[in-house]
Amino acid sequence: MILDKIALSLLALITLISCDAIFPDKTTPTPTEVFDELWEGINQKYVCFSNRDVDWDAVYTKYRRQISEDTDENQLFSVLCRMLGELKDGHVSLKMEDRKWSGYQEDSIINKNPWLVSLYLGEDVKTSGSLSYNTIHDGTIGYIEYDSFKDELSDDMVYDALDYCKDCQGLILDLRRNSGGSFPNLMTLLKYLPCEKELFRSFIRRDSRHDVLFEKGVSLLPNIKDESKIWRKPLIVLIDNASYSATSTFAMCVKGCLNVCIVGVKTAGGTSLPTSYELSNGWIYRIPSIKLISRSGFDYEDGVLPDVEIHLDKERIRKYEDSIIEAACEIIESQAEFLI
Repeated sequence: MILDKIALSLLALITLISCDAIFPDKTTPTPTEVFDELWEGINQKYVCFSNRDVDWDAVYTKYRRQISEDTDENQLFSVLCRMLGELKDGHVSLKMEDRKWSGYQEDSIINKNPWLVSLYLGEDVKTSGSLSYNTIHDGTIGYIEYDSFKDELSDDMVYDALDYCKDCQGLILDLRRNSGGSFPNLMTLLKYLPCEKELFRSFIRRDSRHDVLFEKGVSLLPNIKDESKIWRKPLIVLIDNASYSATSTFAMCVKGCLNVCIVGVKTAGGTSLPTSYELSNGWIYRIPSIKLISRSGFDYEDGVLPDVEIHLDKERIRKYEDSIIEAACEIIESQAEFLI
């Protein structure tokens, strides 16, 4: 018995040694290898080079010389972040275990005053999940505020808000300072608003030189239980320089649609879809990998222009008025020509 146990132990030891020989420990990549891997990943997959005034080859030369085999982890992370910063893209980010960097920078110009918005919504403000809504201007105009596409948005939430405003002349959807979020939430909201069947076209990068059509004529599949819930009256969408990512995409999808007018200032852009990738050292980087363009073929990655440009007026704030909301009300009440 003792000999049998010794034999089994030796066999187990031999097996472990053999496994180590067949499956050696994965070597940790060097700083230069990680640098090259990240640079090349962006070179092959990033779809917004046409929107950026950057020579990516020159960027390689500039930052590659800043690292060596002796560069420590934190130094490497800092160099990589500076390199990514050359893209000036809010959808670009890098994350290690205890540090994260993002290229997103909110514009300092303020075009929305939360205190004023709360006055318009009133003390009897209604809420349905992430939507806040009420009627304004003596109940003639519906007003819905949606702060972030990150917040869950269900069919029932949209039902409730639109149903409450169903007897109004028109509807204001306030997406100012909405920095984006979930693409499914975007599609949920679009289902119930006046927009074209074809929403956008999408492209991916085939190699470091060419973008190829990924999906042409991406259509909206409503899957609506009750089509009477679709809003068919005038719709004013409020945007500003902090409306980013999914919010810009939403503005792109409704721009030019029947009975829709976009009011405010140019969005911060970011209409392309980001994807996350893992580097060989375990760090995660995110870049836009699918470019969305409008159904008419226009690229709004750098921002969607409003149909009517209006800035927040400080003088009117002193009178407890939001000049952008008031302009939207005037458009609805006057039934301007573009609201057929």
